[in-house]
Amino acid sequence: MCSKRYAGIQSIVFWFAMAWIAGVYAKIEVNLTVKPIESILQHGIDRPSFQQDRGGSRTLNREARCSEYIVKFTRSNMTETQARERFKNISNESAFECGTITRSFAMKCPVVVAQLSAEDTEKVRKHGLLVEKSLEVFALASSTPTHNSKHSAPFSVQNRGQQVAPPWGLDRIDQRNLPLDQLYRFNFTGKGVHVYILDTGINAGHVEFSGRIGRGRDFVDNDDDPNDCHGHGTHCAGIAVGQVTGVAKEAIVHAVRVLSCTGSGTTANVMAGLAWTMEHVGSHGEPSVVSMSLGGGANAALDAAVEELIKSGIPVVVAAGNEGQDACNVSPARSMLSITVGATRENDQAADFSNHGPCVNLSAPGVEVYSAIHTGVDTYAKYSGTSMATPHVAGVAALYLSVPGHGQRSPAEVLDWLTQTAAKGVIQGQWMGSACRDGTPNLLLQNCIGVDGMPCHSLQNVLLDSHYSRAERIAMNQCTTLHIHVVPDRFPQDVSWELSLFPDQCVAKGDASGAFVELCSPGQYTFDMHDSYGDGICCEHGEGYYELVLDEEVIYESSGNYGFGEHVEFKLTETVEPPPLADCGIFEVSIVPDEYPLEVQWRLEREGELVASGDYKGMQLDLCQQGSYVFNITDSWGDGICCQHGDGSYILRVDGEFLHCSDGQYGRGESISFQYPYTQLALPSGCPFDEPPLAMR
Repeated sequence: MCSKRYAGIQSIVFWFAMAWIAGVYAKIEVNLTVKPIESILQHGIDRPSFQQDRGGSRTLNREARCSEYIVKFTRSNMTETQARERFKNISNESAFECGTITRSFAMKCPVVVAQLSAEDTEKVRKHGLLVEKSLEVFALASSTPTHNSKHSAPFSVQNRGQQVAPPWGLDRIDQRNLPLDQLYRFNFTGKGVHVYILDTGINAGHVEFSGRIGRGRDFVDNDDDPNDCHGHGTHCAGIAVGQVTGVAKEAIVHAVRVLSCTGSGTTANVMAGLAWTMEHVGSHGEPSVVSMSLGGGANAALDAAVEELIKSGIPVVVAAGNEGQDACNVSPARSMLSITVGATRENDQAADFSNHGPCVNLSAPGVEVYSAIHTGVDTYAKYSGTSMATPHVAGVAALYLSVPGHGQRSPAEVLDWLTQTAAKGVIQGQWMGSACRDGTPNLLLQNCIGVDGMPCHSLQNVLLDSHYSRAERIAMNQCTTLHIHVVPDRFPQDVSWELSLFPDQCVAKGDASGAFVELCSPGQYTFDMHDSYGDGICCEHGEGYYELVLDEEVIYESSGNYGFGEHVEFKLTETVEPPPLADCGIFEVSIVPDEYPLEVQWRLEREGELVASGDYKGMQLDLCQQGSYVFNITDSWGDGICCQHGDGSYILRVDGEFLHCSDGQYGRGESISFQYPYTQLALPSGCPFDEPPLAMR
């Protein structure tokens, strides 16, 4: 019994000893295997390890040392094939550790994309070549849709370029100020223009693109089928050119797939997509626009590729980015030649995620934007991001290039037109700039193209028409005093303001204490009020308000309930008002419209200042000031009021005498000038002899 017990104890001790030895051995084996890998991940490789000598992890260490780099040759007369051969020769001569070519393409100069180690890159640079690491880039939108549904026909497109109840982004870009009017008006459709979407691909079968899908290319799978397995590219394409959700409803769209099903890719793939786009545009030579709703870290090679494409004559619209940082820190947003776009909300607030700063050119709708997605032929969703703002701008650029005679306009001319016609000063946000402070240009995209291809408006947001008559009577050889009187709420530190003179002269800026400012130059003045918290100066934290007082006359008074801020414009002239006439005369506008009376608007101005305005119903009004008058009548569609849609006409009379008789064939509009008091020397052309004067009727 004792021997059995002793034998059992021996057995237990033996197995415990064996277990301890096995544990030590296992620990040694684990340490021997894992430690070199940990060193690779944390510290890189400094010298050969035991496992390297045995060959067990040589491949792993080599892969860890090799990364994708972009190698750009500097000789424009070198072909892509010659560049590949030259790179292989350098690799062999210099004994590259890596050196595998993964891709090549050519723009102005050939580019080779290859796997290189840090030591390899130094060897390449010694041969005078440009080397930059290929970085990861991403689709710049919310990763999941906030709404996903089949299309239930909530929108309709009517004749004469008007869409009823459009997505809010379209509604916003055809009008200067809020509120939205549930219409999208357009005079051009982008017909004959190609829009290239560098993104995750496009669902070519979606009803939004029926009959307008051009040739594309897939640089993820390296084939000719750039189908979208993510949704981002289809959504962006729908905003740019969708039949219902899009800006340019007849443009041709091309999918250039450079991002994967996860919405990510590399700068090398994007550059290859740009090179293909340049070649493809060259093959057809028709007006084209590139839309890039993607971005990543600063990358000089990607910036240069974008700029090469622009220098070839193709406008490139890029997203500012969604990190809420300076857009000058990321590529391709920081490119000096691209059209870089920030995002706004439906209430004209700058989106908090939108990148900002001087590298941004203008902003466009980018929050909760409704458009097509990849999951079916008639499926839609709402996405948010500067990705959504970008195709709005690309679509408007396509509209502009589709105007007869505009197809060969340069990228610089397209950018100038976009910024000149944008709504100025309507965006609210802490990063928005003005003439008095650096920041993001306060420009909101507009599709305002008249039927003659000219911008629809000049000066925007004149909120104080005819509210400063006393100031006008003061000769500008003396300065006029503007009192900015502010009564803040309990948080005066939130208040700031700027006063500027059109186009870009900063006159004064200040805070809640207000100021007295001497205005010594005639012109259009802009006053911008800001609240950094976004609640105005009324009403939750006090009954604040502010007013603008010009030579003791209040020209504007605000309730203070303006959120992040508001924009006010007023004008000073240098003419001295003549005394009023003893007896006022009568000016009469009589209009017979065509079948579309809502398109008719008119204005009567005296020496540049508004006297009266109206619509197709006409008007009678008193003329009590002598001087030079101009009558302007416009038709928003551009076909006048005669003759395709009705036999319209209009007549102007002054004190019962005919001034002008029109048959309505005035296209976009016409102007009639006259002096008052008015004397009719002869019957104007087209006026009826038997029409009785006003006094006899």
